[in-house]
Formats: sequence, C-alpha cells, structure tokens
Amino acid sequence: MMHPSNLMLRNGTSVRKKEQELRSISAQMAELKAQNDEYLVTGKAMKQSVDGAERELAAFDTQEGQQMSKLEKASRDTATAWKWVQENLESFEKEVYGPPMITCSVKDPRYVNAVESLLRPNDFLVITAQTLNDMKRLSDQFTDVMHLGDVTIRQVEEGRSTNRGKPLSQQDFQRAGLDGWAIDYIDGPTPVLDMLTLSTQLDHCPIGLREPSDEQYSLVAENVNIKRFIFGSHSFQVSRRAEYGPQAVSAASRGVAPAKHWTDQPVDVSARREIQQRIDSLKSDFKALADKAKPVREQMRELKETADSVKEEIAALKKEKGELQAAWNAQKALPDKIEAEEEAYEAKRTASVEDRDQIKKIRIKIDHAILRRAKRTLDYKNHITKIRQCHEELIEAEVRLIEAVSDVASLEERNQDIVRERDLEKEKVRTIEVEAKRLKDVARKAVAVCSVITSDRENQEHLPLFTLLYNENPDGHTVESLQMDIAAEESKLEFIHAGNPNAIKEYEKRQIDVDKLTTKIKESEASLTAIAEEISKIRSKWEPELDTLIAKISDAFSFNFEQIGCAGEVNVHKDDDFEQWAIQIKVKFRENETLQQLDAHRQSGGERSVSTIFYLMSLQSMARAPFRVVDEINQGMDPRNERMVHERMVEIACREHTSQYFLITPKLLTGLRYDKRMKVLCIASGEHMPENYQRMDISKIIGIRRAIIAAG
Repeated sequence: MMHPSNLMLRNGTSVRKKEQELRSISAQMAELKAQNDEYLVTGKAMKQSVDGAERELAAFDTQEGQQMSKLEKASRDTATAWKWVQENLESFEKEVYGPPMITCSVKDPRYVNAVESLLRPNDFLVITAQTLNDMKRLSDQFTDVMHLGDVTIRQVEEGRSTNRGKPLSQQDFQRAGLDGWAIDYIDGPTPVLDMLTLSTQLDHCPIGLREPSDEQYSLVAENVNIKRFIFGSHSFQVSRRAEYGPQAVSAASRGVAPAKHWTDQPVDVSARREIQQRIDSLKSDFKALADKAKPVREQMRELKETADSVKEEIAALKKEKGELQAAWNAQKALPDKIEAEEEAYEAKRTASVEDRDQIKKIRIKIDHAILRRAKRTLDYKNHITKIRQCHEELIEAEVRLIEAVSDVASLEERNQDIVRERDLEKEKVRTIEVEAKRLKDVARKAVAVCSVITSDRENQEHLPLFTLLYNENPDGHTVESLQMDIAAEESKLEFIHAGNPNAIKEYEKRQIDVDKLTTKIKESEASLTAIAEEISKIRSKWEPELDTLIAKISDAFSFNFEQIGCAGEVNVHKDDDFEQWAIQIKVKFRENETLQQLDAHRQSGGERSVSTIFYLMSLQSMARAPFRVVDEINQGMDPRNERMVHERMVEIACREHTSQYFLITPKLLTGLRYDKRMKVLCIASGEHMPENYQRMDISKIIGIRRAIIAAG
C-alpha cells in the first residue's frame, strides 16, 4: 500500500495536467466566443435594421404613415424633429403642433391649387409652439442636441387675435366675383391657422375660380390692403411704391401650379420598392451570417462538453486529494486531538458539576419565589375578603344609622309638643332654682341680721312691732316655704309626663345607640381607609404591568385589523368591584361606524370569528404553550375574510421562535398563501374509502394529476 504522501504527489501531478488541458480548451473557447459575439452583434444590428424597414413599409398602409412619408420626402430633418416632439409631448408647457403639411387640409378640393400657390415651400414645414419657453426648448434640442439644420419653428401666443378685419366690404366682394378668402378654405388647429395668417396674410388673399372682368380686376387690384389674389388659373401679386405716388402700382401674374401637398395622390411606389429591396437584402445577409455562425456554435458546444468533462475529472481528483490530505492531517493530529478532547471532557465534567449545583440553587430560589408568590396571592385574597367584610359591615352600619336617624326624627316629630313643654318646664325649674338660690342668700342674710338685732338688748322693745308687721304680711316666704314650692313644681313636671312616662328613656336609649353606631362607623371608615391604602399599594405593583401587557396585545390586535382595512383595540374595564374587571375587545368593520364592543348582538358570526382569531394571534408573542389548536375558525366568514385571516395567520405562525398552530377545517379556499415553514395535511375518511387503505395513495394520485396537466 502506498504512503499517503506519495498518493497526494501523484494526485497533484494529474491535477496539473488536467488544469493545463482545461486552460487550452478555455483559450480556444474564448477565441470562438469572441467570433460568435461579433456575429451576434452584427446579427442584432441586421435584425434592428430589418424591423425598422418593416415598420417603414407598414407605415405606407396608414394615413399617418403616408403623411410622414410625404414629410420625410419634403424635409428629412423636419420629419425627424416632429417624431421627437411626438415622443416627448409631456416636456412642454403647452401643446406643440406639427407642420401644416400633416396637420392641415383644404376643405374644398376645387381650391387646393389656389391655396397652395399662396404658400411658400417652407410654410408647409413649420413646427408651431405656443410659449417662448417651448420655442427655446425646441430650438436648443434641434440645433444643439440633434444638429438638425432644415427645421423651422414659429411661436404663436395663445389667445392672440389675428382678426384684422376684411379689406373689402361684402358688397364689393360680391361685385368682384370672388368666392372667399384663402384662410377660410384651410381646416386645421387654430394656432397653426394663426401662424399661417401672421406669416402669409392669407386672411387678406381673396380667391375666385372664374376669370374676372376688367372692372372686377381693377376693384381688387386697386385696394391698398390686398397684395395677392387669385382669379381663375392665375395668381396676381401687386407691388406699390409709395414714394412715387399712388399711381406707382405694378402687378405680376403667374399661372397657378398644381397642388403637391394637400392632395390624395398615392405614395411613390418606388420608395416602397426600395424599402422592400432593402429588407430582402438584409434578410439574405442575416441568413448568410447565421450559416457562418452555426459551425462556430457547434464547435463551442463540443469544447464546452470537453471542458465540463475535464472539470469533473479535476473536481474528482481534487476531492480525492482533499480526502487524502484530510486523512493525513487527521492522522497527524490524532495525539493532540485526543489530548485536547480529554482536557475538554475534564473541563466540561467540572463545569457540568458546577452547573448542576447552580441549577439546584436556582430551582431552590424558584421554589422559594413560587412560595412567596403563593403566600402573597393568599394574602391578597385575605385582604380582598376583609375588604368585602368591612364593606358589608359599613353598609350595614350605614343602614342602621339611617334607621336610627329616621327613628329619632320620627320620635322627635311625635313627641314634639311634650318635648316643648318639657323644655319650658325645665326652663321654669332653672328660673325657680336661680330665684330660690337668691332667696336663700337673702334669707340667710336676713336671719343673720335678725339674730344680730334680736341679740341686741336695745332692740328687745321693738320685737313686738316686727311680729306685728310679719303677721300683716302672711305671704312672706321663708326658706322652708321655698323648698316646698320647688318640690311642688317637680311634682307638676312628673305629672306632665304621666301620659308617656318612657319617652325620655327611649329618647336617651336611642341617643346612646346612635352614638355607638357613629363610633362604629368611624372605626369602620378608618379600617376601610387602611385597607384601601393596602389595596392601592398592592395594586400599584401589578396594575402597571397589566396595563403594559394589555397595551402590547392591543397594538398587535390593531395592527392585525389595519392589514384588512378595519380597526380594533383591546382594553381593561376597571370596576370598583375587582370581580367585575374584564378585558374588552372593540372592533370596527365598516368605514362609517365607530368602535363597538365585541358581543353577540352588534357583530355577525363571521366578524366575531375574525376578531377571535386576531385576538389569539395578538397573544402569539406571549404564548408559553408549544402549540395552539384552532378548530373551524373560518366557519361563518365570507371568502374575503377567510383569505385575509388565513394570510395573517400564516405570516404570524410561520415566524421563527414562535408557537405552532394547528388549523383544523373541513374546507379552505384555493390559491391561499403558502409558506415553506407550513405543512398541509389532507385527511381522507368516510364511507367511500376502500377497505384496503393502501390503495388510497394520495401521492400517487397527485403524480397522475400532474402528469395529466403537463400533457395538456
């Protein structure tokens, strides 16, 4: 067995020989290709010449082609210029008109000879522009760019009046035996007629087909405003020398030549014959060139086959060399590779141990986080329960307060008279007590004074007089009598309330209940405030995240609807009662309506299906499940919505790094969008299935169908 190095050396020698052979073949092919390319360029030029000549020949059969043929015969430069104008009409400010030869005609053939005799040859070839800029654009193009010398351009301003009035009155016109003015016999665009009027004064050139009398001739020739006129078959031109007086008038006469331009004469057949001969000659030369190129192409094909064979041999040799080189290098690198693999294995084994420890720690952290989350969820639930209980107690307390206030108001209204009398009696008692206190003070002072007086021996003799005075004032009050009066008044007060002895007690009891309920309400409100603050604190953590999530879903939902020319949004209905919170979907399928909440009353079944699948697709980027199953979502949709929804579903579901969709449906439209990442499975089932299911080979059926289509 040969050593790998010897095998590679022999292989390299073979490769170099084959490469040298390939270079020789490539050089021959390059020479042949240059020769063939020369034939192709020449043939292409011949083909273009044939096509152009055939177009010229076809143009002879159309009126426009005949006109262009006449124009080319009269002035090739003018014809070339007019073709350029027709190809660049959008580059002008206003319309540019072609030469009168092709844009005008004579209304009455009897006058065509007379009208043409009044025009100079160059007048038939004028291109008419309507603005100064267009005229400058044409002049620059024809002179500086196209280098055309025989082209005449004139400008006629739009709206400029050329009506100068007629030099003869209608009566004189009829006396002179004239038929009409030359300009009136020409039919064409107004700007072109204005140009002819300004340049040739055709509006002052009368024409009469009959020979004139001397009187008629003099009537026309002596009119100073008429310089040219035609009678019969003669054209007259009058010249006046003002410096020699009004009699210095001379007239020149010449015969009217036959018309050449505005006639219906057939096109020159010799030109057609010349073009046909040119076409035949070009086709003959093209065939001869093709015959010369055929052996060159055949030789190139043979050389290409040989070159391809040599390339395959070189590729096989290089592949063999590469395999030998790879085997040799692999053998040389085995010891180092084994050592490197062992080191890598040891490093990965150590890293895997560390990774397992790290994974274990992370899992423990995850478990702790889940426990904390569960605990906070339970705490949240308990807080919600407490809030509900406090809310119920608050409502109950408020109801009781309302009842108590109502009862107090009712009792106060019912016992209004009694309370009023009680208040009056209390006021009397207070007045009496004040008076009694005052009298007691007076009495004490009086007793003290009396004691002093009676204890004085000097006053002993006056005591009988004091006794007499007191007896004369039997209504005099003592302390004991006043106390008795107070007791009597209190007895009266008790008798006043004899009709409802429990009214005061009931009132006082109600007052105590009201005070207790008020205290309880304040406590409940304080507890409710604390719980509300706790709710706000907890809510501030998760509500922004919820809003961000819903906004993201709404953006995707709106984008999906924009793709089908509709509108939609998703938001959260936030109620005071957390149990009433809900996600609301609003959609608009018509241009003249506003966003409506999605429900079973406003939208059709198909519209609800479209909204549902678009909502599911809006959740695609947040999906954690590996796949989704959508069953008959297209039921109820019209074909347009089916196509749009299917296209959006394919676009979203076939993205990379997203969950998988299973769309199950009994029918789909044909010609739907297909993506290389999707697979279509057709399930054949039912009573018409053969007992031997292997006979139902779908792939074979599809192959037969394709063969039938290919066969036509």
